[in-house]
Amino acid sequence: MLRQIARRVAVLAASVALLVVFLVTESRAKDPVLPLSIFRLRTLSGANVAGLLLGGFFAALAGVEEHRAGLGSGILNTSQQLGAAIGIAIASSVAASHTEALLHTGYAVPASLTGGFQRAFWVLGAIGLLAVPAIFALVRRNELSEAVAKITVREPQPALATVS
Repeated sequence: MLRQIARRVAVLAASVALLVVFLVTESRAKDPVLPLSIFRLRTLSGANVAGLLLGGFFAALAGVEEHRAGLGSGILNTSQQLGAAIGIAIASSVAASHTEALLHTGYAVPASLTGGFQRAFWVLGAIGLLAVPAIFALVRRNELSEAVAKITVREPQPALATVS
């Protein structure tokens, strides 16, 4: 079990490192393969994040029996909404308190706001990192394997061919 977790963490770390190398290389290239300015398009970035989340939803529902898929989806959506609400509450509390503290020490309003938001993002990032071990502990590999094994795969059918 510990070996699997270590392997997953190593793959995740390698992926992040390779992404950083790619981004640095592309940002310095005269003619990049992928112009990084494309990520300034909020619609494209939002669609990519949505696609990432949908992939997680499909994986989360893989072990749910077909007649309970609605219940599983409802629980998943409820936990997502509660997580977002709690995250916003934490972020706004941290940002407001740190902004106020910086204002009282003499910082200008823009610098105080920036400092407050920066602190809030650091706190949320730390919470996200703390969630990673919980994910690895809660997702059981055998449940996913059993769910995949239950899926009925139909035999391939020959295509209908027309001869003229």
